Amino acid sequence: MILINTALLALTVGTTLGTPGDINCTFATQTDGRATLNVALRPTPSLRDLPGLFRVKMRVGTRPSVQATAQPNLNTKANDIALTARGSDDLIYALVLDQSGQAALNIRLGGTTASETLFGTCLGAKPHIERWLQK
Repeated sequence: MILINTALLALTVGTTLGTPGDINCTFATQTDGRATLNVALRPTPSLRDLPGLFRVKMRVGTRPSVQATAQPNLNTKANDIALTARGSDDLIYALVLDQSGQAALNIRLGGTTASETLFGTCLGAKPHIERWLQK
């Protein structure tokens, strides 16, 4: 019984996005840089992952977290990672980040061309990017 309780406790510790092991990004939402949008990413490896596609939980601002997919960005010569996700509110998120922590986030309302692109930085991304870029 003690072993089961210990296992359950271990599974529940650190389940909040935004902890030190996560990738934490901050994006400026206004040109003066005062208002920000925080994005937390938590890699969630699975035995069902496909080569080159990695599962990530993404939380944008205070919205509920959504399942995202991370993969090497083959559209650039740099070592970039592209993440995509769709929220339950039909918002589509596309985030690109590099090993130096620079990032761009595009948010689009599904079924429309209306979108906004924000630029920012991410902390804690380097070890995850190195693993995702392994060949």
